[in-house]
Amino acid sequence: MTLDTLIALLNSWPTTLIAGLELITCLIFILSLLRLFGASGLYCYVAVALVAANIEVLKGAQFLYPSHPIAMGTLLFGTITLVFDIITEYYGKPAALKGVRLGFVALLFFMVLMFFTVGIHPLDPKALSADTLFLYDNHVHIKALFMPIPGILAASLISYMVSQYSDVIIFRLIKRLTHERWLLVRAVVSTSVSAFIDTCLFSFLAWKLFDPNPVSWQTLLVIYIFGTYPLRLLCSFGLSPFIYLAKPFLPKNHHEYLS
Repeated sequence: MTLDTLIALLNSWPTTLIAGLELITCLIFILSLLRLFGASGLYCYVAVALVAANIEVLKGAQFLYPSHPIAMGTLLFGTITLVFDIITEYYGKPAALKGVRLGFVALLFFMVLMFFTVGIHPLDPKALSADTLFLYDNHVHIKALFMPIPGILAASLISYMVSQYSDVIIFRLIKRLTHERWLLVRAVVSTSVSAFIDTCLFSFLAWKLFDPNPVSWQTLLVIYIFGTYPLRLLCSFGLSPFIYLAKPFLPKNHHEYLS
């Protein structure tokens, strides 16, 4: 079976099923990286997932809800918030904020690299043989993916920093106020608030302020904010129990992994 055949097979499956498989894969990697590398493994997950989520957001998909297509990346952003809640719970606030900064730098560095990649003069398609023409086609595809999104990149970086800092701070504040009890409550509350901040800030910056053809306020509110936020809430409620599940996967002397 070739990759094209496999992709065609997946395309025939329900979108919700594929999203579920992606989520399961993410959770397996989160727990495995935690077990093998501690906080360092979770930092690695954040860096990779953040880059992937900002690529996924360029693709639209139709789910059971809402009725209109939405941008991909919602699940990945939800798992990133889960990871920061795990780090905050078991490694502390400074370790979580360090992870936020690392994710920011990783995404920025990746986009700078892609900028230089697109900036290199492409090969002349007329001088290429039929076997190497794909090299020019690849340049066109890479340019289509990464050139139109400076506004989306800026919106993503800003909303990511603000929302994840908010998540870590709120999670830690509730933990202190409840004397380290009610883990599920602080996870759901902090994730719900940070998800709302992220959804509102990113949508306003990407589709209104930085977009040369900004959408209407009605479209912004109905589709991009209130059409997407329920999915973010669903992710926060569904993923929060995995903070409990992560505890058995902590490596021995796990605080040593922060060094």
